[in-house]
Amino acid sequence: CDPATGQCIYTAKACDDGDPCTDDLCNSETGSCSYLLTDCNDGDACTSDTCSAGAGCVNATISCDDNDKCTDDTCDVQLGCQYSPTDCTDGQLCTADLCEPAVGCYHPPETCDDNNQCTLDSCDVETGCSNVDKTCEDGNECTVNACDVVSGNCQFPAKDCSDGTACTTDECT
Repeated sequence: CDPATGQCIYTAKACDDGDPCTDDLCNSETGSCSYLLTDCNDGDACTSDTCSAGAGCVNATISCDDNDKCTDDTCDVQLGCQYSPTDCTDGQLCTADLCEPAVGCYHPPETCDDNNQCTLDSCDVETGCSNVDKTCEDGNECTVNACDVVSGNCQFPAKDCSDGTACTTDECT
């Protein structure tokens, strides 16, 4: 009580424990102090939330680097780290668009191989892969112009002129 005014004086009880990582409270009914851990969660999934005895709450940015050069690494404040595939498209029709996690995007020449020995495989920068039938032409109308699908070699067997009748001589002239 203030003797000069007669007013009551209410001095708050000192409950400060000196630790920035606790919320210091005094129970109004019992007068006892309590020290609850401070909630340092800032609601941002892109931070690591800790409390340092010297500094209090620390909300350090986390690294989302997954060491995979085939992903674009980002952080969403609600969802945390996000890893989307890297777009390796180079816009060239005669290259393959590939990615290896250790090296990233690379673009080897497109082979255009259709696994058919009787086609000529190539790539045109304007139109892309082309698989054109190999020309097997000997200029002889009495042979069949063909390509051996195993070897890719041209073959010219005689044309079969058989009419199925033994009473005729079958030949190509």
